[in-house]
Amino acid sequence: MKSHLLKEPMLHFFVLGLLLYALLDGNGHPVAVENTIIVNDQLVSALKNNFRAQHQRQPSSVEINRLVQTYIEEEALVREAMRLGLEQDDAVVRRRLVQKMHFLFQDLDDEISLKALKQYYLQHPQRYHQAATMDFEQLYFQHNPPTAAAFSAAAHPGDAFALGRQFRQASATAIGKTFGADFYTQLTNLPLQQWQGPLTSAYGFHFVRVKQRQPAMQLAFEAVADAVKADVMQAQRVQKREQGVADSIAKLSVLIDSPLKPLVSPRSVN
Repeated sequence: MKSHLLKEPMLHFFVLGLLLYALLDGNGHPVAVENTIIVNDQLVSALKNNFRAQHQRQPSSVEINRLVQTYIEEEALVREAMRLGLEQDDAVVRRRLVQKMHFLFQDLDDEISLKALKQYYLQHPQRYHQAATMDFEQLYFQHNPPTAAAFSAAAHPGDAFALGRQFRQASATAIGKTFGADFYTQLTNLPLQQWQGPLTSAYGFHFVRVKQRQPAMQLAFEAVADAVKADVMQAQRVQKREQGVADSIAKLSVLIDSPLKPLVSPRSVN
């Protein structure tokens, strides 16, 4: 996870942004930089780490010089822009700052215990199951299908169908997207290994033979462990982001004009 964070542009901007206001001296104390651009080992190290995260290699001496020159130019321009107040009332700047804070709130460690993963798996069984599927074949008739009594697969091969004749391990979702939801409903009532029809779909008419049905089943934890970990990490990101936002609001007093209070969530109003 840490290597992933090093590659995030928002983190790079945030780290370099901190350097706008203070750098650390040899004793770890902040150094004022109000009217001075300081280039020291800490700055160069940060620039090199940023370069390495983006390019997967160390910068050359020429590239280091270019990085420092670019930093000096950007630093000077940023300070001048802030002196002129250009960052104020800028929706883009506000949005970027909010994004950076969300990103920092969501910083996670890779280490999640096996016990925690299994507990999440047991608490959310609906996320880790294989949907019911069926195998079937169909013969398509764009117009004027034969009657059920007159139909035989040998005598009525049907019209060309771009999606094919055989469908294997097709779920309700897949069948619905292909033929329409009503078509799946019709299939569920058909006996196995018998030609039935005509059934209607978004394309026309079909005679169908359902070969077999596979019931829905819960997938073993071992088969979905990676997916469970991804879901746990996402849930933790959301939780940390929401907690970070709540903590930030708690540091402030939010005063809402009385006529507007009915329009605002009570939890955000003091």
